[in-house]
Formats: sequence, structure tokens, C-alpha cells
Amino acid sequence: MAALPALVSKEWENREGPVVLSTVDGEGNPNAIYATCASKFSEEILVVANNYFSKTLANILNGCKGSLLFITKEGKSYQV
Repeated sequence: MAALPALVSKEWENREGPVVLSTVDGEGNPNAIYATCASKFSEEILVVANNYFSKTLANILNGCKGSLLFITKEGKSYQV
């Protein structure tokens, strides 16, 4: 796994509000959810609690990589 870019890792500690986790199903249909329980486990792993996100989980189990967007207290956005 690739490490988070240094700037993203630093700004993660300055995030505010929920994150947006996006995936795509096998037919190309997007699925985006707000997640309030997210944390940085290591420089390679971000953890998002599975609060009954059945479509998101199905997409990931079918091989989709996720995209995570967060906003900082200053209003800057970062995506990984």
C-alpha cells in the first residue's frame, strides 16, 4: 500500500465534519456516503466504520477502490 502524501497526512489532523467515501459498482454506478467515524490507523491505512453501508461494502468486496474526501477547518479539501 502507498503511504499518504505528507500534506494529506498532516491536514487529516485538521479535518472538520464527516468524510465522503465514494465507490463504484460493477456497472459503473457511483455510490457516495457521508461517514462520521473515520480515523487514520497508519500512514497507509484510513479506517471508516461500517455503519450498514451495504452498497459501499459490496463495491469494495467486488474489487472497487474507494476514494475519500475531507474538508479542513480552513475549508480546504483533500482527496485520497
